[in-house]
Amino acid sequence: MSKYFKIASVATVLALLLAFFSVRSTPTAADHGITVATVPATFTTNADKVVTVTAHIVAGTAGLDAEGVALGAGVVNKLDITVKNTTTTATTNSITVRLTETGAATWIFGGGSGETFTVTADTTDDATNKIKALHGEVLQLTWFSLPTNVTVDARGPTVAVVGPADKNIGKSTLVTFEANIEDLDSGIDDTGADVTLELGTWAGDPKVFTATKTLIKENFSVTKVTTAKNINIKGAAILAAGDTYWQIKAKDKSGNETKTDADAATTGSQPFKITVDNEAPKLDTAWTGYYYDETTKTVKTGKNTSVRLAFVNVTALTAEDLNPASVSVADFLVANVAPTAAVAYDSATHPNAKGMVFLTVPAMAANLKPAVAVVGEVADTAGNAAGLTSLTAADKLGPTFTVTITGEVSSPTRQVSRSSATIRVVSDEAVGGATGAPTIIVSNLAVGSAADKVKEGTQIEDANPSPVSGLTYTWEKKILFTAATVGGAGLKNVRITGVDSPGGTEGKKGEGAAGADIDLTKALLFEFDDKLNNGLAVAGDIFSISPKTGGDFKGVGTADETDTASPFISIKFTAEGTEYPVGTVKADSSPYVELTKATLKLPDGTTTKDVLSAIARQTDTDFVYVASGLALGSYELTVQGKDKAGNISTASLGDVATTVGPYKFKVVEKAPFEVALVPGWNLISLPQDSIDPSINVVIASDHPISTVLTYDPKDAAGPWLTAVRDPVTKLFTGTLATIDSKHAYFVRTDSFKTLKVTTPALEFSRVPPAINLAVGWNLVPVSSLAAKKAGDPITAATYFGTVKWVRAYRYDTTTGAWVPVQAAVAAGFENDVKVGSGYWVYVTEAGVLIP
Repeated sequence: MSKYFKIASVATVLALLLAFFSVRSTPTAADHGITVATVPATFTTNADKVVTVTAHIVAGTAGLDAEGVALGAGVVNKLDITVKNTTTTATTNSITVRLTETGAATWIFGGGSGETFTVTADTTDDATNKIKALHGEVLQLTWFSLPTNVTVDARGPTVAVVGPADKNIGKSTLVTFEANIEDLDSGIDDTGADVTLELGTWAGDPKVFTATKTLIKENFSVTKVTTAKNINIKGAAILAAGDTYWQIKAKDKSGNETKTDADAATTGSQPFKITVDNEAPKLDTAWTGYYYDETTKTVKTGKNTSVRLAFVNVTALTAEDLNPASVSVADFLVANVAPTAAVAYDSATHPNAKGMVFLTVPAMAANLKPAVAVVGEVADTAGNAAGLTSLTAADKLGPTFTVTITGEVSSPTRQVSRSSATIRVVSDEAVGGATGAPTIIVSNLAVGSAADKVKEGTQIEDANPSPVSGLTYTWEKKILFTAATVGGAGLKNVRITGVDSPGGTEGKKGEGAAGADIDLTKALLFEFDDKLNNGLAVAGDIFSISPKTGGDFKGVGTADETDTASPFISIKFTAEGTEYPVGTVKADSSPYVELTKATLKLPDGTTTKDVLSAIARQTDTDFVYVASGLALGSYELTVQGKDKAGNISTASLGDVATTVGPYKFKVVEKAPFEVALVPGWNLISLPQDSIDPSINVVIASDHPISTVLTYDPKDAAGPWLTAVRDPVTKLFTGTLATIDSKHAYFVRTDSFKTLKVTTPALEFSRVPPAINLAVGWNLVPVSSLAAKKAGDPITAATYFGTVKWVRAYRYDTTTGAWVPVQAAVAAGFENDVKVGSGYWVYVTEAGVLIP
């Protein structure tokens, strides 16, 4: 049979074995039986527990002891008991305990300090009589191969509280306690003798439960629910008003004790709490302006549509725990008008709002002290209703400030000034304090908690403004811009503070203080700006020309050069949009420049032309001068700009300079395109058409080129078109009459003389090239709108990107070899095409090559 036993502490005796034997040489099961008695003790995981063994056998039993000596032979005998954990799979799961007879022929074995074994939760060691066993595991006790099983009981009973619920609040002082207690292992005493209900206090740090009253089985009823392993207890007690803490203790038959725990998430056994509240709540105070922030779960002030009421316990005058369900708009009047909303909060989840009711009312004047009345039944969580009452709300609304900042110009988001800014403050009620005026605080900004955040920096103004004559509750302060007083140009933050009179409640306007990051979308800001383009006046950083074909104006003072009569000149005040940053926060809210003047000095050095109307705006700070019909020669462009603040200079406030420039550039003749040739056949092309495409103009009569070929299957005279120089006239004749930038050409020469071709300057009116290609091989040029020189590379994948091509070839005259070209990088292949060269290219679909 299997029995339960509790693991005993050291020096606690556990009578484990009671053996009975008849007088036989070989004991049998009929002669032998083992019973186990239980002794209360405490089991703790990973702590060793010593079990003392005592065995009895029937006097006169025949047989031999553990040492081969006859039992009852007038000497002290020895008896071996085998203890085996039949549940565990550990390698060492069995030990032998040798018991010594207490005296000659006493027939009682063990009970002394040496007749022990240790049950442990984490180790076994046969040398020291240790065996591992956990709750629910079975130990088999054997003598002469006749086993008896016992089960380890290391767990106390379960106690399920029926009532009252934890933190229950009620009006009655007579409270009934009830619980179901169950132990499915060794069982429990069904009389309730091992169950106690303790009432007391819970205080200290850490908190300690102290029992002040104990209820035992004589104080409550006990009902057996199913077996002796499951009982129900129910008892009542009269409690004093206030908080009472309580817990139930229960032991099983093995002595394991369980305490109820109201908070399983906290270490230890926490007592339950019950509150007796038989006093009605009392309306204590009311304030205007206070409201509850449900997100932060805090009470805040400054809302003119909110009134806060506070209810307290009549005796203790502490915040009363209100029942939110008992609160409605019909329970209140504010200035004889029902509120539009009335809310109380559960104090368990909103402890900062305990005892409070928040009323929503129409917007109130800042100095209003309305009468507040309770006209309905507002109850606490125990069901006690507050009496009908009224009182006057205290004024806790600070003054509301309206702030107007006036600078010299309004940007899209804030005021901008170069000399001064005026701050006007209007209050909706009288302002108290020593001066009877609010305080204006103006500060620079500094980098906040990150590079893209700002906070208040150096304070540059902390003063009371002056009253404005003829206006009520209106003040002004003028802030003058000097580097010494305001810390230089940049973004300024404004805050207003002041207390009402006579209430003394503070009102605020603006963002900042306390070192916290400032929300710029809510802040009061203005700018002091004393420079155009942040003081950047280097003409080379502002002007640029396109196309630029030579020269270097920037940095060295040499004029830029262009070979077109219609260049584009860019004028960019890029620094205007980056003025006065704070970290990565752009402070300048008005990156806008207006051009007020633009003149161009002509090549004669004396004539100046007004070109303002020819300059077009591209962005708020960028412009382009579209010139046309410019003759060859040197020019100087000068402009005057003005920002939103009226700065027309580029140095400091008051500077009289009014212009930026001059920007110097030259219009020069376009250099001819040059193609280097070697004796033999050369495969070449032009990036742009010649001014005159006639073959006898492109190739001069004294040039040693003797033959020109091209391939054009679309031409009626083609596909091969040829031209051969007449030895008498020196002119080319044949089916090829022109040379353009849509074909590639084989030219034969017996000289290294370079071919020079004059192409027109790039003009915005020029139509970009487009070359039709047929399926198969096509002889194509390297055409380009950009002013490139011969040999400049263009990525092949980019150049042929508008057609489906497989491969191209370039002819190398020096080696007489065809050089393959493809898009993918691979050994032996080129990946670029070169300006001035011609190429055979194979396309798989007809298409248009757009260089």
